[in-house]
Amino acid sequence: MTPAQEALLPQARNAWLAAGLSTEPADWHAAYLGIHAAYLAAGLAPPRFIIRVASPWAAVLAQAMAPEIITRHLAQVGDQVYAQVRAQVDDQVGTQVRDQVRAQVDAQVRAQVDDQVGAQVGAQVDDQVGAQVDDQVVDQVYDQVDDQVRAQVGAQVDAQVGDQVYDQVGVDRLRNWYGGRIAGQHWAGYYSYYYVMGQLGVTECHRMAGQMLTALSAGWWWCYQGFAVVSDRPAELHRDAQGRLHCADGMAVRYRDGWGFHAWHGVRIPAELCTGDLSLSRVISIGNSEVRRSVIEMTGWDKLESDLGEPVAVAADPGNPGRELALYDVPAGLYEERVRLVLMTNGSPDRSGAERRYGETVPATISDPVEAQAWAYGVPRSVYAALERRT
Repeated sequence: MTPAQEALLPQARNAWLAAGLSTEPADWHAAYLGIHAAYLAAGLAPPRFIIRVASPWAAVLAQAMAPEIITRHLAQVGDQVYAQVRAQVDDQVGTQVRDQVRAQVDAQVRAQVDDQVGAQVGAQVDDQVGAQVDDQVVDQVYDQVDDQVRAQVGAQVDAQVGDQVYDQVGVDRLRNWYGGRIAGQHWAGYYSYYYVMGQLGVTECHRMAGQMLTALSAGWWWCYQGFAVVSDRPAELHRDAQGRLHCADGMAVRYRDGWGFHAWHGVRIPAELCTGDLSLSRVISIGNSEVRRSVIEMTGWDKLESDLGEPVAVAADPGNPGRELALYDVPAGLYEERVRLVLMTNGSPDRSGAERRYGETVPATISDPVEAQAWAYGVPRSVYAALERRT
């Protein structure tokens, strides 16, 4: 690769990361142009109607209701011009939808654009670019963008929409919501690969331009014959230092219509478990062990201490003079195996001046609080016992 081509990789990575994680309002005009171009690239007539909504969840509802609304609206229009449009839309959309045979364009878009581009890119990469360059693009652009955008954000949005559809809505026509979906900005990793390959001379990649423009301009979208639905980007997106979805005091992802979900260091948490006012018995009843552990961390052992009963043992904390260590049995069912909990006071007050108490789980075989604290710190008991102050 030339120096100029080498310099392209971090630029492309950063641009697609910014697009994939963007919380700016959608550029609807650019999104419409991108959707039209995507249809044309697939050899299809662009949609006559493009419905814009505020969130993926609203889009799932819209793609189910749109055909009926469109045909009903057209049936009420008496103008001759619109009568022609009505007839055309009825032929292309209404009849098929009314018979519950939805003519989804997604398969054609994939077959005529994605698959052909993928096959031709594979051949052209070998001929024009080379396998070594391909590996470099994957390592420096695709993998880094995909890991942060699709794997950590898009997959959770996808799962949350799925939960709403399958667990909360008993409507059959919503259950095919996945088929026509293109994840737009959350496929940034996928598009970043084809974008770079196009810049490196793989000419067939230009046929992905419409999908790329839509991904750079808006959120998820759905393609059907005669109409499309496109969602706005999220209004808020919070992540921890490792890039995982995380928010301690609200939704980790929130869209402009209020839809979204909570997450704690990458683990989706049901909204009803984010109140901070939970009993230990309620936490134990959570079926998913990963969610259970996250809720404990999010709630804090200091708020659950009163439900633990009497401690197994109490001892002065050598690393924090004037404070005590308390060792508790942890109720069965909270973790996969039996453990104990050593509860301690933080060595330094937090920003509010409060001394926060927090806990660490230790093996159930430990019965001495100082030994438990030493185990949590990864040092021998004698070393921890000799400490003057812990911070």
